[in-house]
Amino acid sequence: MSVYKDNRTGLYYIKYQNKTYRGFNKKNDALDYESKIRLNEIVEHDHITIEEVSKDFLENYKLNRCLSTYLSAKGIINKYILTFFKNMDIYSINELSCRNFKSYIANEKLSSKTKNHIIGILKLIFHHAKVFYKVKDDPTYVLEQFDKTFDEKIQEKERSKKIWTNEEFCKFISQVERSDYKLFFTVMYFTGLRIGEMQALKWSDYNDGYISVNKSYEERSELHHGTLKEPKTANSYRDVSLGKQINKLLYDYKEAQTMKYGILDPDWFIFGRIDAFHRTTINRVKKQAIEAAGVKYISNHQFRHSHASNLICNSDANIVAVSQRLGHSDTSITLHVYTHLLPKMEDKITNYIDETVISTIKEFK
Repeated sequence: MSVYKDNRTGLYYIKYQNKTYRGFNKKNDALDYESKIRLNEIVEHDHITIEEVSKDFLENYKLNRCLSTYLSAKGIINKYILTFFKNMDIYSINELSCRNFKSYIANEKLSSKTKNHIIGILKLIFHHAKVFYKVKDDPTYVLEQFDKTFDEKIQEKERSKKIWTNEEFCKFISQVERSDYKLFFTVMYFTGLRIGEMQALKWSDYNDGYISVNKSYEERSELHHGTLKEPKTANSYRDVSLGKQINKLLYDYKEAQTMKYGILDPDWFIFGRIDAFHRTTINRVKKQAIEAAGVKYISNHQFRHSHASNLICNSDANIVAVSQRLGHSDTSITLHVYTHLLPKMEDKITNYIDETVISTIKEFK
């Protein structure tokens, strides 16, 4: 066995029994690997590059992922992982290689969330390699996540503050022309459902006064086909009360649909009938109405923030009730997102103190 340097890439490689192990950054790394093989610490395998493993990983990955998730992973692999590791043998990538990869990612102008997503994909590739290619050691254990920057923490708080008041929503909804989309946005605003939960609603999920959240809609292709999946968390399974006014709107809509199509199939989508409303159309209708109304733009998820914020600030609902209505897995999530709203309740607290300590103050006189 001998160690060589590839003048084209600047990396070192090993030749042993008609097998080549490439991709070592330093000669010492190659020599260390040579020693391990001599000590039978590494099981010999056929040469296979990280590109080949990644391709196989993606084929398996897309089977249980929506189109956007799959395309995101594919983009990350091509743009960052394969750009850095090139044609390295999967068995030759070590802890030092991973550390250098993290340094490479750290210098990219990306958010910490995106950087952590890249690291996560690399970890998944190595998990796949351990299962299907008998890679003995996983060097990605050295990759710790990037912390959020101070600016990112501020931006996160600002995003959660970007909500609509009821007045802004009224201006928006008045500009939505189609009655079915008008009802869609109204239900979403006054229930706090996630966009996928809204799309997934079927007539079987509607019971007088309540809607049952038990699935989510996931778009899987550019041909407007989607699939139903389980909700985000176990706590996402919930019954959400509509209130008399929203319930009447939905009931009247159901009556109108029955008049138009006859008896409604319980398996039909409430918003879209046989096929659910597509995200692209939802976004287009929303954008047009926002521009016509002259209100600030908010994302679909910020409808949810608006609902939660209005409940916390304008009703007597406590944080536990709000958390259950939103389907959060833990009240700490609700508190983390909406803590900035709680100081607005300071007046209620001080009023309570003023009213209840009067008798105590009298004891000082």
